[in-house]
Amino acid sequence: MRFNPWRNVRSRLLAIVLVALAVALGAATLAFNVLVGRTTFRDENALLRTRAASELSLVSVQGGRLRFLPERADAVDSSLTWLFDGRTLVAGPRGPVLAAARSLVGERHRFTSPGQLDVRLYAVPVFSRGVRRGTLVTAISTSPYENALKLALFASAILALKVLAVVG
Repeated sequence: MRFNPWRNVRSRLLAIVLVALAVALGAATLAFNVLVGRTTFRDENALLRTRAASELSLVSVQGGRLRFLPERADAVDSSLTWLFDGRTLVAGPRGPVLAAARSLVGERHRFTSPGQLDVRLYAVPVFSRGVRRGTLVTAISTSPYENALKLALFASAILALKVLAVVG
């Protein structure tokens, strides 16, 4: 006669508890990572809105054209900001992100994340005396946010596995 461990009530109860714990830990880990992802996404948008408001305060109309005020030279990080007077680029870096920034010209308060680039962009209209004159586009690198999300996923999965190993 063979010994069957599943006939023992204690073994079956332990197996049920371990499966329930694994499901609960999996759900909690998933929920945590979704929450962190959404919070990070909101933080990116808030940072872009703040930068856009800061940069807009440094835009003026001089000689009928949009320009940045001289004080902008002291700005903390204006390397990923573009100013368009109508469809004409007034200021901003050249490079691969310029095409994505240019695609937002004429948009009204729009966020976008171009697929190939690790950036998130935000476009805001520039008004002068109630008339729309151009578009300001700001961007941030999403690499630090993506790295933090990967780290959070990895750490939360390791923690869940360790808890399951300790209990099991």
